[in-house]
Parts: sequence; structure tokens; C-alpha cells
Amino acid sequence: MQQITSTSQTSRSQLDHLRGPYLHSLPPIPAIVPDQPVPSLTDHGQTPSWAIQASTVNRSLSRTMRAGSHTRCDSVRSVLSVPGSIQSSGYGDTVTSGQEATITEDERRRKRAELNAKRPRYKHYKSNAELYKLMHKTAELLRVAFSTEAPFPDNEQEERIISVAFRQALRIFGHGDDWHTLTDADMKLFKTEDTEVRSRVRKQAVIRVPDAYGLVKNPAPEDVATNKARARFLLADSRFLYESLCTVLHNQDVDAKAGRFQHRLIREIIEEVWFSHANALGCLYQDRFKPIPNATIALVLTAIRHALTMYSETGRRSDKDFTAASFMIYDEYLNALEQFDDGEMGPLWLQHRKRMFKRALAYAGSQEEPVQEPVVSLATNDELARERDRLRMQLKRQRSVASASESPCSSDNEAPNGIQEARSSVGSANGDDKGYSTPQERQDAEEGPHLATVQCAPIPMNLKSPSPPSLSQTRLESGDPPTPRPTLMGSPRC
Repeated sequence: MQQITSTSQTSRSQLDHLRGPYLHSLPPIPAIVPDQPVPSLTDHGQTPSWAIQASTVNRSLSRTMRAGSHTRCDSVRSVLSVPGSIQSSGYGDTVTSGQEATITEDERRRKRAELNAKRPRYKHYKSNAELYKLMHKTAELLRVAFSTEAPFPDNEQEERIISVAFRQALRIFGHGDDWHTLTDADMKLFKTEDTEVRSRVRKQAVIRVPDAYGLVKNPAPEDVATNKARARFLLADSRFLYESLCTVLHNQDVDAKAGRFQHRLIREIIEEVWFSHANALGCLYQDRFKPIPNATIALVLTAIRHALTMYSETGRRSDKDFTAASFMIYDEYLNALEQFDDGEMGPLWLQHRKRMFKRALAYAGSQEEPVQEPVVSLATNDELARERDRLRMQLKRQRSVASASESPCSSDNEAPNGIQEARSSVGSANGDDKGYSTPQERQDAEEGPHLATVQCAPIPMNLKSPSPPSLSQTRLESGDPPTPRPTLMGSPRC
């Protein structure tokens, strides 16, 4: 009995010590009567709100609070003393600062999980096999476009790129442009592809920057200052992009810059992101990555600078978002890279980027696709002009032949052989157009005498009418010697 009483007093004193100034907030603990069971505290009705300094709520209570349940706890919970401040939850329990941090992190994770569950995914299209393949192909084309053309697109540019990629995917699978209309959910899904590309580049930059530039990955307190100084030195005027300067940890001559945009880390990140295996984007779409585009190199440089900025600010790796707000830095690097395309530097820079592409293919274990010769080359503008004139001339001649064959002369009005041809000869000798029956005959004769047609002119029935002078009479009057009359054996008869 004495032992039980002593134990009860000890427990009471411990609870009084824990309660401190909040002694009135707990109901009185009933005395222990021998040979009787210890009464339950729940028999005293609903427990009022109470708080114990430095208490922690158990896991079930935290789960209840996260679920939004506002039911009041009626049973006494076991408490464990931990350092922290008291904050009222408003529902009869107290939440310390440590608890609040845990609850906040759990709430953040829960909200993230809910958002991810609501976000459209490509697996949601599996019920339609054709649409599922189309969406995947469009996403693949978008990743290529965001990697080689516009890693930081604005809204208008992003929608234009999505539209072009989707139409290209439709043509690849043999569908018309109206086979499927993009919905808001489709556009929302496609707009995540540029973020996916930037995230992959950032990940490789954060992993490789410490080893490439002599930074301590997990620095001790004495190494933090060294990391900050080194990172700031590399960020000044973007020294990190030079090959010769950044391969030495402490360079004496900081102005001896050589190998602009040629640091080995640039090539390593490109190889790991786009040429990690034989089926990577760089191997499947070689025509888009040969040579390595300036936009791709500018994206890698922006990611490297982002990683170095973390070390310059905190001296260690930190969680810093790599968002589209970095587009201004990207634009500056792209302008500097495009400067290498001008003048005598242009062909040399082009060869350097082609060499980067070949080394990346070797890293992936892939081979360069052979350049296929075209079956027929496209005609030049001069050739098109010549062909146009030639076809026009041929069509004119064919129309002349067709019109002559459709209008035969009457046999009653047939003129003697040679009369019509003599008329043509006389007209030509006198320099007038009366030797041709029609202007079309004269034009055809000028364009090609060998194709000129001879038409029969009607002869009056009165044969005593004066006939036109013959060629011999004309030459005698002019004083020229007479010439034999031309043979008309080969002339056509109507």
C-alpha cells in the first residue's frame, strides 16, 4: 500500500513539474484505492481544452489535423517533452514550432500529390492507341524544338511551336489536319516539355560543376568561403566558359582567356542530355543536331551559370529554381555565340560544332546517317524560265497545225499548183505581208519556216481575170536574169 501511494505521489510530482504554470488546466487525478481498479480519466466527462508546455501530438493527431477534422480529443494523450514554443491550434491542442514545420511540409507534399494527380499525363491517352502514339510523337518533336530552337519560349512562341509539331506528327502517321483537335488539356500537357528539357540540363550541370571547376561538393565550414570565392571568380565575365582558364584551379594570369565556349563541361553536358544512348534525341534527329546549334550551347551555358550561382551565394549546393526567368541570361549567351558565325570565324566555328556532333555520336555508340543524294535536283530559276519559253513555243506551233488540218479547201476551187506559193514568194520579195494568207502564217514562218503551213486561196470562177505577176516577170522588169521556176513536187495539195 505504501509503495502504491509513493508511486502515485511521484507521478503527481512529475506531472506538476511538466504542467508548470498550467496546473489548473488538468482535471484532478483521483486517489488510488486499494483492491480497486484505477478509474479512467474519461469518466469525468468531456475534457476541457488544455495545453502542456513542449508537448508533441502523436502521428494519428497530425493525420487528423491534416485531413481537416476539427473533432475535439476527449482522451488524455501521453506527452513527451521536446524543446519548442507553444502555439494554440484552436481545437483544444497545442502545436509547437517543430510540429508546425512538420505539418507544413506534410501539407506541401499532400498538395503536390493532389496537383500531380490532376495534371494530364500521356498515359491517360492509352485507351486510344492511335492518339497515344500521336501525342508521344508530338512530345518528342517538341523536345527537339525546345532543345535546338527556343529553350525559353514565350507564350506565343510556345503555342506556335506546339501547333507546328502537332501537324508534323499528323503527317507522319498519315492523318489529316482535322483528325484531332487540340484541347486545353492537350496544350497544358505539351507546355510542360520545355520545362522538362531545362530540368534535365540543370540536373547535369549541378552534378558536374563541382568536379569541373574545383568546388567542394559537401563543404565543411572552412570550405564554404573557398567555394564562394571560386564561384564568384568563375562567374565574373563568364570565365567558366573558357577552356584554358577554367582547367586550372588557381590561374595566375586571370586575363589569359583562350578557348571561348570550348570548355569540356559544355560538351559533356550535351553528350549526357541528348546523346546518352543510341535512341536519344540527338541520334534520332541528327539533321537537327548537326552541327550542334548555338541555341543548345547557350542553354547549357545558362545552366552552368545557374549552378555556379548557388555556390557563389551559399558556398554549397542549394535548391534554386531554374525557371524561364533566366531567358535574359540565355539571350546574352546566344548573341555572343552568333557573333562567331560572322566573318572568317564562321566556317571555323561551324567545323567545331560539327566535330562536337561527331564526338557526341561516338559517345552514344551511334553512327552518322549517310547523306542521301536526291533522286532529282530542283530546277534553278534560269532553267525554269527557259523551259517556260520552250513549252510556250511548242504549244503555239501545235495550235497552228491543228487549225490548218481542221479547214480543208474545196476541190472545185482548187488552185493550180504553185500559184499560192508564188504569191507567198512575191510578197516576201516585195517585203509586204500580202504573201501570207493570215498573220498567223507569217508568225509561224518567222518562228519556224520548216513548220509553216500552205493554205489554198479560193480562185475566182472567171479564169479571164488578171492573175498576179509571176516571179519571172517580176525579175525581168527589174532587170534581173530569169531563174528557173521552182519545183513544187513536195508542196502539199489541199
